[in-house]
Amino acid sequence: MVPRIEELRRTCKGSAAKITFELQTEGIAISRRTMSRHLVVLALNRRWFIDPNGGSNRKPQTITARRPGHMVHIDVKRVGWIPDGGGRRARGKNSDHAREVSRRKKKSEGRGYVHLHSAVDGYSRLAYTEAPSDEKATTAVAFLHKAGCPYLGLQE
Repeated sequence: MVPRIEELRRTCKGSAAKITFELQTEGIAISRRTMSRHLVVLALNRRWFIDPNGGSNRKPQTITARRPGHMVHIDVKRVGWIPDGGGRRARGKNSDHAREVSRRKKKSEGRGYVHLHSAVDGYSRLAYTEAPSDEKATTAVAFLHKAGCPYLGLQE
């Protein structure tokens, strides 16, 4: 059975689940976890162990936007707040600037994160970014309204 597992892995480059299915069609019952263990023992558990030159049985697919607004890529990124003039790395841990920033932090001025909402149109690659106060769903929907995504049904 183990030589058959190795043959299936090397020829079709399938996953443990796919090889398990193939063996079940041949009448050999084996669990996916046992299959994974066999692949580890055979040192074939990673795709680059089979073909270190990057061969793959997957074909890349391209997604092309047909018109402006057809595909809009949206991302929300939470970035740590950096004080004006730079942080500790720029000014030093015990500098006057760092002590001033530390005092302001205790007064809850300028603490936390900045939430960057970005939208990129897949057709024209036009980008729009803003930094609202939070990353809640209502804020994200309001951001989409401001970004003007007409094909999402958000504009009046």
